[in-house]
Amino acid sequence: MQELEKISKLITELKIVVSKIDFDTKKNLVAKNKNLQDILFESTKFYYNFSGEIKLFEEKFNVILSEKLKRVIEIFRTKGYSHSELFNHRISYHPIECFFSLEFVKILINFGISKSDIEDGYFDHETQKFNIVAIEEVYNQIPQKDNLLIYCIFFAECCGGRNLLILNGDDENVVGYDNHGAEKEYIYNGEIYSYTTYLLHEKSQTIFDMISDDIIMIKEKIEPYINVY
Repeated sequence: MQELEKISKLITELKIVVSKIDFDTKKNLVAKNKNLQDILFESTKFYYNFSGEIKLFEEKFNVILSEKLKRVIEIFRTKGYSHSELFNHRISYHPIECFFSLEFVKILINFGISKSDIEDGYFDHETQKFNIVAIEEVYNQIPQKDNLLIYCIFFAECCGGRNLLILNGDDENVVGYDNHGAEKEYIYNGEIYSYTTYLLHEKSQTIFDMISDDIIMIKEKIEPYINVY
């Protein structure tokens, strides 16, 4: 697993830098930026062990995270990183968003679901209900449901938009975004069907790319303080 090896190597390099910074300098750095405390003093984020924390997240929010994602996050589980809150089961809101896949849209069209219902339709992950009965009835008839719904964890909400960690489908582990109303179009028999979905940045990154960049940024930030007395 290249992502795991890369992030593990970066974490090791960061820990070496941390080990070369004296105690008083660490305290001064934390006084300026409290987010660095757990990184500089290597205190753990979780009260339970990591596997217990992830299990609690999965159970609370009724979602299954891939083994690959869990293994990478396992070595990236301390506070101070900008993405470390992604799997915090203690949050008060429901962080999972669902979108219809193009495959599901095609199935709905074949079942005669109207354009307006497809455009307005959505699946509420918290209640596990579709907002339109006809769509739910179609979904319940399909024996193989893999990737009909695309699951995302939303985070870093700002200015009417938010980032989305995509958990399954063709863009699994890519970080996309939405602006609470992004749409795609599918043309069938000359008709244009619109459906709500996520968007991808022009230069899309995976969550592993973003974590790597995060670690590198922190390492470069504290490197000048090595052996400062």
